[in-house]
Amino acid sequence: MLFTLLFLRQLLARAKPWLVKEGRLTDGGLAVGLALMAAGAWFTDLIGLHAVFGAFVMGAAMPRGVVARDLVGRIQPLTVALLLPLFFTYSGLNTRIGLLNTSFLWLLCGAVLLASIFGKGIACWLAARATGIPNQEALGIGTLMNARGLMELIIINIGLQRGIISDELFATLVIMAVVTTLMASPCSRGSRDLSGPRKPSTRRPAWSSSRIGRRLPTSRGFPT
Repeated sequence: MLFTLLFLRQLLARAKPWLVKEGRLTDGGLAVGLALMAAGAWFTDLIGLHAVFGAFVMGAAMPRGVVARDLVGRIQPLTVALLLPLFFTYSGLNTRIGLLNTSFLWLLCGAVLLASIFGKGIACWLAARATGIPNQEALGIGTLMNARGLMELIIINIGLQRGIISDELFATLVIMAVVTTLMASPCSRGSRDLSGPRKPSTRRPAWSSSRIGRRLPTSRGFPT
């Protein structure tokens, strides 16, 4: 990781003139980016980590600006239309809800769901309110933080593949991840309806000019 972020990142930044022509990423630049991400995924899988971590590190090492923008723009359609649905299909095939065949397991599933909502969604809302953020914005923060989404599925799939969690726990965590993610949209709309029209904040930001001005010395403080 240090090699990638410290050495390879600098090398890619110096190679940017060969990767970008006329303000756009070249086909060769796209091939280089895809090859590096595949190499990073292969290496982390080789050393016993999940392939997603190597691809993430390579993505973080890509030069910002045109290279990163065009890589995302050209990869995203295929990823969203094909690869992402395939991953969710794979997660669904691994999920055996029929294993939750006792009332105790369903009670445990409900307890995990409630703990996840209180531990992340409501906790983030309370933390935001404690810092003085208006209620509508705090509800939005809590709602969005409560949604687990893709990363939760990636982590629990890794746990299942490594034998860290059982099939029953995997099914429970999938239900929790899906329910909390599906809650995001209706809860977000509900928080806006409950809070009413948004009012402009009267709080003075910590970096306001009046505060900064009081800390800066005036011209009388400097010799002329």
